[in-house]
Amino acid sequence: MRLSISRIAAGLLACAVSLSIFTPPALASDRLTISTGHTDAFFIDTDQGIPQVFVNHGIRNQKYHPDEVAFGISATTYGQYEPFRGYLDRGNIGYYTASENADYFEPGWSAPAFRHNGFSSVRIDFTSVEGPGDIAVLGNRISPEEPFAKFLIPTEHVKQIDALADQLKDTQAVGQFSTRGIPQGTYYLDPGVSLPIFGHTHAHWFFSAAGQYRLTAKAVGVKDTGEIIESAPFTSVFTVEQTSFAQPPLITGDEDDTSDASATTTPTDTTDPETENPETEELETEEPKTEQPETEQPETEQPETETGTGTETGTGTGTADQVVTPVPSIPEKLGPSPKDIGALTDPLEITHGHLDLFTAIAQNGLLYLVIKDDSKGEAVVRDPNSVTLRIAHNAFMSFDHAIAPDLPTSGYFLDAGGLQQQEILFPGWDTNDVRPDFEALDFEILSVDAPQGGKAYMFHTKPFGGVAPAFTHGKLEITAGSLIHQAHPAHVHTNWLFSAPGTYTMKIRAKAKPLHSSTEVMSQVMTYTWKVGEDTTSDASGISAQGSPALPEASSPQFHPSSPKASLPESSAVLPTSGKNAGSAPSGLVEAKCFPKQGEATGADTLLPRIKDDRTSPGEWVDPQQLTFSISDAGKTVAPMNIGAIPQGSPIWMISMSQVPGVPWIGMNTQHPSLGQKTQGSTTFALTSFSGPGKVEVFEFARGLSAQVGQIWFSGGDGRASGSMTIAAHTHVHPNWVFSEPGRYQLGITMTTQSKEGTQLRGSTVVTIDVGSSGGISEGHFDLGPSVGAAGAATVWVDAEGNPCIPDAHDLAAAGLAHTGVSDLAQIQMMVLILVCLGGVLLTLRFLRLRKAGMLTRSLNIRERG
Repeated sequence: MRLSISRIAAGLLACAVSLSIFTPPALASDRLTISTGHTDAFFIDTDQGIPQVFVNHGIRNQKYHPDEVAFGISATTYGQYEPFRGYLDRGNIGYYTASENADYFEPGWSAPAFRHNGFSSVRIDFTSVEGPGDIAVLGNRISPEEPFAKFLIPTEHVKQIDALADQLKDTQAVGQFSTRGIPQGTYYLDPGVSLPIFGHTHAHWFFSAAGQYRLTAKAVGVKDTGEIIESAPFTSVFTVEQTSFAQPPLITGDEDDTSDASATTTPTDTTDPETENPETEELETEEPKTEQPETEQPETEQPETETGTGTETGTGTGTADQVVTPVPSIPEKLGPSPKDIGALTDPLEITHGHLDLFTAIAQNGLLYLVIKDDSKGEAVVRDPNSVTLRIAHNAFMSFDHAIAPDLPTSGYFLDAGGLQQQEILFPGWDTNDVRPDFEALDFEILSVDAPQGGKAYMFHTKPFGGVAPAFTHGKLEITAGSLIHQAHPAHVHTNWLFSAPGTYTMKIRAKAKPLHSSTEVMSQVMTYTWKVGEDTTSDASGISAQGSPALPEASSPQFHPSSPKASLPESSAVLPTSGKNAGSAPSGLVEAKCFPKQGEATGADTLLPRIKDDRTSPGEWVDPQQLTFSISDAGKTVAPMNIGAIPQGSPIWMISMSQVPGVPWIGMNTQHPSLGQKTQGSTTFALTSFSGPGKVEVFEFARGLSAQVGQIWFSGGDGRASGSMTIAAHTHVHPNWVFSEPGRYQLGITMTTQSKEGTQLRGSTVVTIDVGSSGGISEGHFDLGPSVGAAGAATVWVDAEGNPCIPDAHDLAAAGLAHTGVSDLAQIQMMVLILVCLGGVLLTLRFLRLRKAGMLTRSLNIRERG
């Protein structure tokens, strides 16, 4: 009997040990320390219908459980802050993250798509705040009377949060929230205080003493129905480094007015590739010194060049073979180097495929200009100076001069729809990765070198023929001084035209003003080289003539590294080591050790329709049936010709092949990583079902700048659906979508392709579009396309040798699963362990009851026998 009890006790002990594997570390020494880079300390995920809190960090948006992370606050933030006198009644000496002398690190918060997920408001309720001093959370300057906005509110006033939420349903109000502050709010983070979260915001943190602070809290979501749902409790840790100052430096807020510009340091090439955009919101009088000094940016004088002294803007003078636009005398090496963020520098020639030619990325308050190349399906970032853009004779065509009289009648043309991207280049630009430091951004053309008689043009296409300028000066030609102004982060494509063969070079930089600052930040000047109308043979420099992106060396930073024996689609396997500083040098990185793999005993691979939602960076592949799009009057026009079954002169609502403000930009995409790994050849998209009040026609224009309807992809009307389009692998393309009547349309689209084993893969979905409405998604870039996954398959986890393993938080984040919580798998495993342990407890209790009953029976029998 004793042996059985021992075995049961041992089993219960094993259960306890097993459960401890899933218990988050409680001590700060066991936590991953994050002290640099863009960080959301409270990232509330509501996708599963229950608020779940994570820490979101870095350029890869790695997710961690709050109990796994400690936030490090530098001793450089220490000072006596005179602007706080009269506002922070618990003292103005301490550690302030927005100090001009500080190493900038300002954790923020975010609750993406909570309204879409059925919540009217979300908040963080703090139940315990422990530490050596007080914590204040401050917003940006709003007025001399009250220069700091308030984010926090006593929890007993939470009804006010719902009222605020109703006021902040429009995006403009959300943008003003951090500067308006909360009525009847407080600066201090105490037990019984709530932090309402209406969007993505960063704050300034003030700690009155050095040491460790522990904040215990929970996320609370209020559903549209009024139901209140809470997350599990979590504990956030802030560790404030002790200063070495005997007396606090006096910070008056006027330092910028008296500082010596010549003492400002120029950024060097030592920026950590793993750090990313700390929020630059600060006091108006305390702007960070991360930009180029004015003393090193003279006006645009025209220096002598090797081919002559430039005197004109736009044409210049040169040799008989080349027309030269003079280069403004701005130091080209001023500004951060693309290699600091892992841009590849190996020489490469690209002949076709999708490129975000001008990609602006913000990190650590600096701007980087790079090329994002996914011409072969997997995005890599390249240094523009190392890339040659090849345009062959297959891009040459003639134009109707009446459609665009300001353009030449023939030339080498790259269209904005990407319809020929399997043969020619499909270049655009992207500024999504400038968040949260920046909003508006300019790409500035500093110089253009063209062959004799050659000119380069860039322009948008009007919805039904004709062209519109892409530059702010209203011209179509690319000249020195041309400026692309991107008012909001976005992904954009436009048309390019080169009038003559030869070599074109363009010197370009990105520039922007940080939010809440007036000091302009500039990228390093990058040189873009085009080889137009020439043979694509390799030259002695080793540049590939095939346009095939070279695989980076093992030591080069990669966005999608993988285990030797485990495939990791849609994820990165590189993560900071627990206990190391995530903002330190790349040597602080390790590869994941446990990888997800589809179980072998489950269903066969099938196509899983997805839509790539680029409203976040990086974009997310989501189920199309989770989204509802809308086309408001911003997309309304009149059909200038017959479009399939829609007659000329009819009012129509249109999603154009070119991006239109206020209209969702929906394309097709065969670039999902799993598609390239598991299939071969092209993918066919077919309209297989249709419902709606009118007709739909999805089509492309005839090639060039023609206003004539070209190939019709899909046609729907009166409940009937027809049409299909075959799209090559690794392709991203935009057609025109035209609807004849307002109302809700549901387009059933079936995708088919062939696996590498030769079997057909098939999947269907429904795309919902509300026409004549603004209630759905009415802005942003989206691509409909398939991924590949096992039908009904269960996920198993294996190590690099193929042996079963249990994933930790780093492995989950590397596989892109951290956003679902500790992970569905881990939750299932925990529930199984809990049930097993509970079963063990119940068996033990039952055994003890039976034993007791048996002992009682034996006692009675003994008495009876006595």
